[in-house]
Amino acid sequence: MNEILRLENVSLNYHTENGEITALKNINFSAEKGEFIAIIGPSGCGKTSILSMISGLLKPSEGKILLDGKEVSSPNDNIGYMLQKDELFPWRTIEKNIFLPLEIKRIKTKEKKDEVYKLLCKYGLKDFIKSYPKELSGGMRQRAALIRTLAPSPELLLLDEPFSALDYQTRLEVCDDVYSVIKNEKKTAILVTHDISEAIAMSDRIIVLSARPSTVLNVHVLDTNKDLPPIKRREDANFSKWFEILWRELANEKKCEFFKRTSRIFKRNKKRKSPRQYHKDRRFGVLFRFVGMLCGSRHNRQLSDEQSVEDNKDCRNAYRVGGTIKSRLNYTI
Repeated sequence: MNEILRLENVSLNYHTENGEITALKNINFSAEKGEFIAIIGPSGCGKTSILSMISGLLKPSEGKILLDGKEVSSPNDNIGYMLQKDELFPWRTIEKNIFLPLEIKRIKTKEKKDEVYKLLCKYGLKDFIKSYPKELSGGMRQRAALIRTLAPSPELLLLDEPFSALDYQTRLEVCDDVYSVIKNEKKTAILVTHDISEAIAMSDRIIVLSARPSTVLNVHVLDTNKDLPPIKRREDANFSKWFEILWRELANEKKCEFFKRTSRIFKRNKKRKSPRQYHKDRRFGVLFRFVGMLCGSRHNRQLSDEQSVEDNKDCRNAYRVGGTIKSRLNYTI
């Protein structure tokens, strides 16, 4: 397979009234043609920001993004972006909604229209082209939104939690529909999701991000059966194994994020406290140290033999953060 996308040492900083916030730091990964990649990570770690930079809507603070060997500096016609909601215009029919990108780019030729009609027939929307969005089910609207994204024939599809607005049963059905469309059209796709099961069921590779400032924590190549549709892949023998691995990584990352945030709060507070405030904060310091010890002891009981050395480091770090918070509180007297 040929490489279609590469991110090289990509970082992103946001500027606020209180200073500069580093959202992403030294992000590196690539995508091959025809590959389906999922990105997961804690809330607020910058998953959607990565898609926005790939699409050219945001410019990275450092590093570069290459699409087919050329640096992305502005929105690119070879990239299709599917958002969390279908965003179909209620006053336009399904047919006119799907033709919208062709009209904007002024490429609404007979050949393009014929391609779109073939997609509508192929994926069960032929009888609804004159209907309005409110007359369609959630799954049909998502299919229409995907066909609209495919209408200009992009090489790369960016999917930003496209199933989050659907109920669980519809979500499973639409996952199968969207996956089959992408695979049949031989497109490369990058999916951002909070759903671990969804990521395993749909992707060839999963990229796990750390808490902010986000880095690539791990890249997993899945060994599930790629010939099966997503709903059947959930029954694969290796599905539960991958779910446990990914869940453990995200759970550990959330614990680390909690202690990092707490430490930053007390680090910023350098003012001398009154005796009453001091004793109140000292109790908080003892509490955080206890939480660190609890996380360590509880987590140790759940460790497998091969992970004990690695995860014990996280537990000891949690304990030290609790102790550090207490020592900082004592120092402020």
